[in-house]
Amino acid sequence: MTQKTLTELVSAMNGQPTANEWDIVVSYSEGQLNDFLKKRYEQGELVELVSISTTGTNPITGDDFRIDYTVNFQTPTMNFILGRADVVRLTMPIGAGSRYAVTPAGAEKPSRSAEIPDGYSVVAIVPLAALSGDAGDVVDQGNVVRFEHGGPSTRHVVLHFRNDSKGTVFQVQPPPGQGPPGDILTTYFLPKLSEYFQNEVAEVAYVLAGVDNSQPSKDAKLFTPKSFAFASTGEEGAGCLSLFIQTAESGNPAGNAAPSFQPGGRQMSPVPTGYTASIILSHDLVTNAFFKPKFEAEGFTVEVESCARGALLSLSKDVSVIREGEDEQWIFGGHCYTGLRLSMKDFPLKLELSDGKATAKWTGRAESSWSEWTAGEGQTGHYGGVDVTIDLSKAAEAFSVTNRGIDFPEFKFTRDDFVVGINKHSCSFLERLGGCLETPPPFYSGQMTLQIPGINFSQRGLDYFLETNLLEPGRQMIEVDSHAGLGTPHDFLIVGKIVAA
Repeated sequence: MTQKTLTELVSAMNGQPTANEWDIVVSYSEGQLNDFLKKRYEQGELVELVSISTTGTNPITGDDFRIDYTVNFQTPTMNFILGRADVVRLTMPIGAGSRYAVTPAGAEKPSRSAEIPDGYSVVAIVPLAALSGDAGDVVDQGNVVRFEHGGPSTRHVVLHFRNDSKGTVFQVQPPPGQGPPGDILTTYFLPKLSEYFQNEVAEVAYVLAGVDNSQPSKDAKLFTPKSFAFASTGEEGAGCLSLFIQTAESGNPAGNAAPSFQPGGRQMSPVPTGYTASIILSHDLVTNAFFKPKFEAEGFTVEVESCARGALLSLSKDVSVIREGEDEQWIFGGHCYTGLRLSMKDFPLKLELSDGKATAKWTGRAESSWSEWTAGEGQTGHYGGVDVTIDLSKAAEAFSVTNRGIDFPEFKFTRDDFVVGINKHSCSFLERLGGCLETPPPFYSGQMTLQIPGINFSQRGLDYFLETNLLEPGRQMIEVDSHAGLGTPHDFLIVGKIVAA
């Protein structure tokens, strides 16, 4: 599977959802991700002391015995197997101080006790379908091996490596049996340890560093991860791992349990050429969980409308664009110009999000009538009517993207942003005889005075930082390409590169 260019990827994503009903998709090129994780794990100091007991039978004497393992596990390492789109490898090194003891049935003391030498690891080969994550806590049970990284915190990111019907396999590396001839450790006791994990351990829970989610970036809405699923695509040298993430703030349920990135039914990498990471925010998350509550807090009624690309919001509010009327009389005559009141409940404001920027558009229409007369010997006068159209089309600066999130532009509207169009009513022959004129008075002009309601949009950002580093909480994993900006094919696309560890 070849990678697409950024332009090709945006084109493939046009007009259709790609997040498999999840809120956010964060993707990494597997080679660079493995390098990043390896360096981070090498800096770790996590040790987990695990006590395990199992039983065996002497094949020669038939006597039963108990084996007690005290395993000093070092920091686990996780890597994704290039060319294998469906599995992840969790390696749990057995460190110094690990021992095993053999106690015959009915005996009080072990008959044999020895250290497990350095160099061995318990390795779990886990299908991605059996790997999931959440931002909660692990319920300690006897059949769950738990590794916890980092100190106490308000929340943790937990990876669940489950041993179930999906095909998780536990092995001891290097493979037992490769030691010296007759070495009972490698021919019997290490295979027994592997067998215990395979048959008795329901889950390895890797609790990553805690993250305090209470400190969002300034003036930004913070989205916090709640659960996530894994998917992998590609071939060796071009593999890509994606985390499909549910956020707490969206109120949405978790998405497809076996997600994949397939715009238009075609599987492709969500990371374009020239990049090693991407972030996709679902159309639903941005419109319904970010923009809708933002504008509702400012008094708007919000509807999300369908569109070919990007997003389209209809914003209505009980305010109006007003041109006050005039009704004046004096000794020599007078005039009456009916005013205009164009309600934004009747004519909603449209906010288009496309091509990486936002554009505000509004059109209001109203009819007005007028009359003028002069007093004197035989009062005379004229009258007529006009259709008035007032248009607004204002494009803001492009969205800016950072390592923390998206900064959306601010809109401030002035009279100069509104364009007035006048369409005169026609007069019939008989109406002309009665004083009807098609040419309106100067009151109706493109420069007419208008009262503009307070509909400015205050700026607020969307903070996605906590979703970008679920495999290394609290640290920056992606350097966003701010020059590429925000892609808006339907879902919202940001690209970047995995940072050097």
